Amino acid sequence: MNLVVGPFLRKPHEQSDRHFSMYAASKRVDDCLRLIMKTGVLGLTDTTATLGLNLTYLVGANVVVTNDRQSFTITVKSQQVNFFMTGCLIQDTFHNILNPTQPGYLISLNRQLINTSDDLIETLYAQL
Repeated sequence: MNLVVGPFLRKPHEQSDRHFSMYAASKRVDDCLRLIMKTGVLGLTDTTATLGLNLTYLVGANVVVTNDRQSFTITVKSQQVNFFMTGCLIQDTFHNILNPTQPGYLISLNRQLINTSDDLIETLYAQL
């Protein structure tokens, strides 16, 4: 089982104080998406909490990601707008025919394919 670790803070007695960075959060979201595209439902289950934490930081609103088998829901609550977005995992049939030992999955959110964190954040900002 793969474990994706979310953001962390250094202990106060250490001299260099690290801050969260948008680049690191975006990279963690990309890592989560790659894991989901490689492992499917297992990757989605493993990364929902990490996706929610990092998207909350990147978008600036409360983001909760939940999943149920092949589908998932992203709930966004901000001061101005509250909305839900549903998505699903799709087996990449062409890829799976060419590579039967390494199945691949596609991520669809509101009828759009999501490949990177930029695609995901753009889709969320379109609703905000």
